[in-house]
Amino acid sequence: MKIDTYFLTYLARDLDRYFHDAKVTAVFEDNHFFNIDTSMGGILISLYQPFPIIGRGILPTDHKNKKLTDMIANLHISTVDCTGNDRIIRIQMQDRLGIMSRMIVVELIPNYAALLVLENGRIIYASRENGAGKRTFIEGQVYHAPEQTGNKFFHPQREYFLQNLPESARNILFNHLKRTDLKSIVVGRDLAWPSPAEGETALDIATIEISKQIESYLNSLKTKSEKKEKEGTVQREEISEQEEAEKIARLKRLGQALLSVPVQSGGIIHITDWTTGETMDVDITGYADTVDAATSFFEKARRLEKKAIARKKHNVSTLQPHKEPYKKPFKRIIVNDMPIYIGLSAAGNDFITFSSSPKHWWFHVKDGTGAHVVVRAEHITEELLYTAAQIAAFHSSKKDEPKVEVVYTQIKNVSRHHKNKKGLVNYKDYTTILVEPMSEDSLKTST
Repeated sequence: MKIDTYFLTYLARDLDRYFHDAKVTAVFEDNHFFNIDTSMGGILISLYQPFPIIGRGILPTDHKNKKLTDMIANLHISTVDCTGNDRIIRIQMQDRLGIMSRMIVVELIPNYAALLVLENGRIIYASRENGAGKRTFIEGQVYHAPEQTGNKFFHPQREYFLQNLPESARNILFNHLKRTDLKSIVVGRDLAWPSPAEGETALDIATIEISKQIESYLNSLKTKSEKKEKEGTVQREEISEQEEAEKIARLKRLGQALLSVPVQSGGIIHITDWTTGETMDVDITGYADTVDAATSFFEKARRLEKKAIARKKHNVSTLQPHKEPYKKPFKRIIVNDMPIYIGLSAAGNDFITFSSSPKHWWFHVKDGTGAHVVVRAEHITEELLYTAAQIAAFHSSKKDEPKVEVVYTQIKNVSRHHKNKKGLVNYKDYTTILVEPMSEDSLKTST
């Protein structure tokens, strides 16, 4: 995301308003992402390169960072602010008695993004070893912000417009940009200037952007998993075929060696494998003579060769069961050009619900367990409403019933359960609809 100091000013303001006095419960981590779980929802931190950013939402993972959780759990967020063109957001925390005070510093610097925890100005945790300006993060060391490389307050695109504006217009614009009393602000991906918009904040924009990053990351994981699985399958097939070929060749060599010893020999015979030079004992007890034993070895080799040819011809795998491929925590489909998200796990339910806009629509089976289904659209048609309800009914504990009652409401009416457990929510101001359960695969959809 193309961000500048002006955007960060509003983002820090929105974070401060939304999470003020929130109690930290846990911290979850998944490679480039952190989620500070609080009593007022999750602070989602992306250190994904090259566009790190902070948003609001849930990371679809149960991987808890115990060390980081122990450092800041039960502390309350007192202030959130930013430090100008350093692209750094600071989250100040303290306990109720004011005894313990710690600060989370998030450096949103492309290619050097880092999350640090400070105590009395010293680093006690760092998500990476090195930061911008060839700095090294050492525990116990006093934290120093990176040196500013210039006085660029704005993104280059914004800077370009400023330089080409008449001076009178530039002064008016600067006065507008310095305002902090605006209720809401939109800073879009390609907008030349931020412009006020009712009901949407910099935090909303950041949340949408970071949810896109997570989706992209999960898709790349799936692609890597499939590629690795395919490569592993080919490798195992090659190993299996090689071992089988060696076994067939060995049986043939044993048969040839048996034909070179006296026919009436019996019991245990000492023979030499002329290929490897290995001397071995072969028990031919039960065979009439060495010719009978050699014929048996040749027949075993022939049967193995026949099976190998049949497997190759019909592409029948003889591999051992392998690890299940990576499964996404949610599914995305398109119905009538509108995206519908289906949670496939508790973490996936939380993510699609709390990373969506407050005006998007949420569906869930009534009085039962099941997937959260979210239609990411502010205005929903009757047909789309009915379809989403059918999908929610299908992905529920009542999928085998002929008719199922489903509740739906806008996400602004959905909140996390007081136990703060993934997948559990409270909702209000809802409407119900009676539908027949229907799989998304049976609908005309696209992924």
